[in-house]
Amino acid sequence: MTIFLLEYDPATGERLRLETYDEGHRAEALAARLRLDKENAVAGRDREVVLLEAVSEDALRATHSRYFKTLEELAEAGAAH
Repeated sequence: MTIFLLEYDPATGERLRLETYDEGHRAEALAARLRLDKENAVAGRDREVVLLEAVSEDALRATHSRYFKTLEELAEAGAAH
C-alpha cells in the first residue's frame, strides 16, 4: 500500500498537494500532515489535509474522486444522479 498526503481547498475544489509515502514512512507522512494542518490553522485557511492509503494512485482516484475532479465535474456528476 502507498500512503497519500492530500491538501485540498474545498472552496475552490483545487487539490493543492499530492505526496506519496511508502508504508515504512507512515510516521513521516503523519508528521507532514500535522505540519500542514498547523500551517493552515495559523494562516486561517480552510483546507482539508488527509492521509489516505491505496494500492495505487489510480485506485485512489476511483475511491476518492472528489479530490481529483473540478467543481464543475463534481456538479455534473451530482446532477446526473
